[in-house]
Amino acid sequence: MQTADRIERTPTTGAALVKQARQLFFEEGTLPSGLVNDAVWRSWQRCAGGGCRAGDTVPFNPVRGNGVAELLEINRHLIAAAGPTFLRLEQAFRGSEYGLLLTDRTGMGVAVHGPIDKCGKLLRQALRPGVDLSERSAGTNAMATAMAEERAVAILGAEHYFVQNNTFQCVAAPIFGPDGRLVGSLDITRDTPLPQFGVLSLIVDGAAAIETALFQQQRAHLTLTLHWRSDHSEQSGNAMLAFGADGEVLGASRAARRLLELADTIAGLGFGHLFRGSYAACVNAFAAHPGPQPLTLQSGLRVYARAVQAPRELVAAP
Repeated sequence: MQTADRIERTPTTGAALVKQARQLFFEEGTLPSGLVNDAVWRSWQRCAGGGCRAGDTVPFNPVRGNGVAELLEINRHLIAAAGPTFLRLEQAFRGSEYGLLLTDRTGMGVAVHGPIDKCGKLLRQALRPGVDLSERSAGTNAMATAMAEERAVAILGAEHYFVQNNTFQCVAAPIFGPDGRLVGSLDITRDTPLPQFGVLSLIVDGAAAIETALFQQQRAHLTLTLHWRSDHSEQSGNAMLAFGADGEVLGASRAARRLLELADTIAGLGFGHLFRGSYAACVNAFAAHPGPQPLTLQSGLRVYARAVQAPRELVAAP
């Protein structure tokens, strides 16, 4: 599961610490370690190194011409995978003024949901499909920082690099594809103070649900989630593996790569490289019984697998 390091503080002390951190960084040129999340000042460093000035204006202009349509077409699978998650999050955040945002891996906004019309003008400009919200364009923000850090983060108020954006309150988590590579981010932003109770966990769960949906989009013969316990029923966020009809590995989530200690590439991997026994026996077991099934790793350790999509047909044993 993704985690986010936060320095425990009250809103009052938090604002004072961030103010002190900004003075140290922007006026004295020193690192404000311990005053803000390390991810924040690392982002500030990248922004400064790219020539950004904190007082600059960010126009938040979307790409021109057919750029938006082309962007949405390129990211259609990611957008489709995020649809159900947006609906669930809208229910959770009902009654609050916020915007839900999906970006691609470069930080371009590709989908926006929520009562954006209730937010301020600047936030309405920022949260539009086709707007570049990468660090190089919009400075420190939750989406860009979450993708750079490869973990969920909150960027609140003056933690944003540009003074113009210091009213934004953002929480975001990165999204990874079936091949384990970064494909985008999921974010909630508002321009009034954002209560932190549960928001970070909700966004992390939302990103995990999108990752599961991306796995399900694959033309896989069998998709499994793995866990050390047999009674673990949740699928989202688990270690996930997708197999072709011959047992070849088509996809492995980041959690699966950690659990199985896989290299960056999965090219050439098959069921037999990872588990004892045959792929046919595994498929037939799930076809007969959709509940959790024990699998033995080549190391001899036992894990429990669930089928995200039960196989439609049996496989002949070799």
